[in-house]
Amino acid sequence: GANVTQRNDGTREYVIDDGDDITGQKLTPGGADVQGRRGREHANMITIRPHFMAEMESLSMDI
Repeated sequence: GANVTQRNDGTREYVIDDGDDITGQKLTPGGADVQGRRGREHANMITIRPHFMAEMESLSMDI
């Protein structure tokens, strides 16, 4: 489920992870679109060496 943080100013922050199911009513403040901030994007830890790309391409042709 969502992680909820209650702040001293009365606001709540809901952090919903990818893959979580959300059910319920859609609430909007007077029809306004409320934007949220996304989590940090991390670089892929697996990288393909550029000089290996030609070899991968030739191997894929053999399949």
